[in-house]
Amino acid sequence: MEMIRFVIFISISMVWLPAFGQKSSDNIVKKYAEFRKQFPGVRVDLDFNQERYSPGDTVWFKAYFLNSDGSKVKGRQLLDLSVVSSDAGVLQHFLFGVNDGIGYNQFVFPEGTLPGIYAVAVYSSWMLNFEPVPVFSKDLIVVREKEVYAEQKPGHKSSEILNSLPVIDDKEVVLSFRAKEGSMVRYQDLYFIQTQNDKIVAIKPFRIGVKSSETIRYNYVPGFVENSVIDKLGRVIANWGDNLPALEVRDVDPFKVTIEAGGSGFKARKKTNLLITIVDHDNRPVEGEFSVSVLNHDKQNKTQASLATSEHTAGEPWGQILSGRRMDTRYTFTTDLFRTGTAFYPDGTPLPGGTPIAFYLQYNDVILQATTLPGGKFTLPLRDITNADEMLAFAEVLGQSINGIKVVWNQKSITLPSPPPSREGDQEDAFGVFASTKKLIDKAFMFYGTMGSREPASAADARNVSALEERINGGDNSVDVQKYVSFQTMNELIREVVPSLQSRTIRGKPLVQVALREPMAIASADPLYIIDGTVTRDTEFFLAIKPSDVAMIRVVTNPGKLLPLGLIGKNGIVMVETFKGNARPPFQEWQKVEGINPALTFKQRNYKESDAHKPDIRSTIFWAPTVATDANGKAQVEFVHSDDTGTVVVVVKGRTKDGNEFKQEKTFQATLK
Repeated sequence: MEMIRFVIFISISMVWLPAFGQKSSDNIVKKYAEFRKQFPGVRVDLDFNQERYSPGDTVWFKAYFLNSDGSKVKGRQLLDLSVVSSDAGVLQHFLFGVNDGIGYNQFVFPEGTLPGIYAVAVYSSWMLNFEPVPVFSKDLIVVREKEVYAEQKPGHKSSEILNSLPVIDDKEVVLSFRAKEGSMVRYQDLYFIQTQNDKIVAIKPFRIGVKSSETIRYNYVPGFVENSVIDKLGRVIANWGDNLPALEVRDVDPFKVTIEAGGSGFKARKKTNLLITIVDHDNRPVEGEFSVSVLNHDKQNKTQASLATSEHTAGEPWGQILSGRRMDTRYTFTTDLFRTGTAFYPDGTPLPGGTPIAFYLQYNDVILQATTLPGGKFTLPLRDITNADEMLAFAEVLGQSINGIKVVWNQKSITLPSPPPSREGDQEDAFGVFASTKKLIDKAFMFYGTMGSREPASAADARNVSALEERINGGDNSVDVQKYVSFQTMNELIREVVPSLQSRTIRGKPLVQVALREPMAIASADPLYIIDGTVTRDTEFFLAIKPSDVAMIRVVTNPGKLLPLGLIGKNGIVMVETFKGNARPPFQEWQKVEGINPALTFKQRNYKESDAHKPDIRSTIFWAPTVATDANGKAQVEFVHSDDTGTVVVVVKGRTKDGNEFKQEKTFQATLK
């Protein structure tokens, strides 16, 4: 009897689903159009110089920051980039800039990077308004000498369902879904939705029933599309992205890209000219902008891993779309670097409103100012600082300096996409063997090239000197500690031989004071310390240094040096130089600040007579991220070829002025002469 009821239920459900599904599908389409009209989407695309790297390699990339219609986001924008592993989390993070939708930058896989698949994830501040955050990511492969394999097959995977790779059947796509064992989505009304350029291009209701799998068909749409599976309440079951190639719809392509090598072609250590031409199907010139990669083709063979890697996306915010609630757009497009936070006394009490705070960024040597609002809240413009830095904060209330100010930054925590688990196999990887051989050759010739060079610099020559030390041009009172009898503690050393410096204990806490010159007021707090080139306010660390390790102490008391520093120099400066030169004061997590990673230019080898004997072999022979055609649809690049011979592949990838994507490859033969 129960079996009969079950069969009847399934039969009724299968009859009822299409009618209900059509009504619900229309409602979803309507709500999506309304949502995107108010809150347009943006997306990021990245092009890389290659897809496989070796530990120590530089990854060169180009970024497109696009509106939903494919047009470029205007003006200057900042994007966040993270390098993510499948098990260790975020390995690198930095900001980089794009202008009018285009930017280029680079990062390095350090020498100690383990072989595997890594995801490069990028997002903008505007994307933080959506749940999930529509992060773009692309998988890259790092190899040593063995091939790297993905431990799972391509295709999207979620906690509830698996989907197979799409199969293109004429102008339709066939896609299958299978419910995992014990999945709660069985017998639920589900919707497969595909979006492109803020429009729904396919929507299919389906239900995974008795068969534990279901196959759907929908119209094929070329280009980058977002795919989602949601339930009728808008809960996201799965999200993924596809970048499907355009199918041939006519005999002639909309436009044609040709690559020609001028002169004598590719010769070792000789100039090579490449002419790139873009024309439409009537041979009229087309304006376009693109990147050019010249690669050692024999070392870029495809492996299982490269076929298994893909681009990812976090998908559409269906919960926000279907809820009908107005979205709070807290995050805007980031055109300038700034941070917001709350400042506290050491005991956790917020600083009162109107408190001036000075922040010193020691590697960029920049002093920034902020004033608190009620509750200790403040906004800090960071200017265009570069790379990672460490900041120190200085504040005073009613003319009294505060020791130990703490800051809590306003930051949104997001889930970044991770790459598939991977492993090394038993087969040799041609690129990995090539990279390993190159490193051995470089190391051997580096040793050869340094024979007869001068002796290594002394410890004194190599000592760390901070930018602040250079700014104030050293100390006013100097003490060569080793001229004196050894002291047991820094307190004794200060009391006996360091002029203009005092050390005492007040209410159980150590206090170090600099005797300042007029017209400066008496120091009301501990000084600023520069210890082996690192700036700190950590008095306990300073007093814990062993006097026997100290080579020199310098004290800055000159008002002409201190007054221009404002709050930072108000209580004087003490500089310490140790013999080892590596004393490193600790710093807290909030003191870390990330600047903008500067874009570097791909350097070509300058073959001088002094290094003519050094071999020059590399996987990326040339990389130009931004090349544009002229009014005649032509562009030219010139570079000096390396020592690589054999097959060389030139890869041109970009967009026309109208936003159409294109990619063209052509192989050439490189010879010695």
